Amino acid sequence: PGTMAPEAARGDVEAVDERSDVYSLGALLYQVLTRRLPFTFTDFSDYATRVANEIAPDARERDPEVPASLAELCARCLAREPAARPAGAEEVAEAVRTWQRNAAREREEEIRRLREAAVRTQERLARRRSLQRVAVVAVLTIAVMAVVSSLILEDRRRAAELARSEAVRARHRAEELMGFLVH
Repeated sequence: PGTMAPEAARGDVEAVDERSDVYSLGALLYQVLTRRLPFTFTDFSDYATRVANEIAPDARERDPEVPASLAELCARCLAREPAARPAGAEEVAEAVRTWQRNAAREREEEIRRLREAAVRTQERLARRRSLQRVAVVAVLTIAVMAVVSSLILEDRRRAAELARSEAVRARHRAEELMGFLVH
């Protein structure tokens, strides 16, 4: 009885029509979306009273994850007055198909946004890695230049030391030669 339309629950056989089936379809959709029937009840009499006097709780109150358009469709299907419900099951099916198309478009858009974000992140990481490589090459270049400069300076120092030693020896030889000539 948890999916029975109010007119069927009160026994109004003449009022039962395709919109009564829409009510039942809405109750099933509600149950699929929220994992609960719209009304809790202890027996048929309790159900008949609730369905006749209460408005079904919004599906999003029971489960905030329920898409708004499907919660609204449930509310329309579960309207107490048959005239407020969709005309037939085809109208309900079309509303569900529309939701599916829109949801698919939203998922595709989200996937596109995530892919673009991933590409931007990869580009940023590639630039960072490129800058890191440039920095490493620069540091290595400076290190090599420092070593080469050190070697060049050491070579020049040795050459200067050698030249000074040669000059000192030459002066000593010259002094010896002068001393020899003077005596």
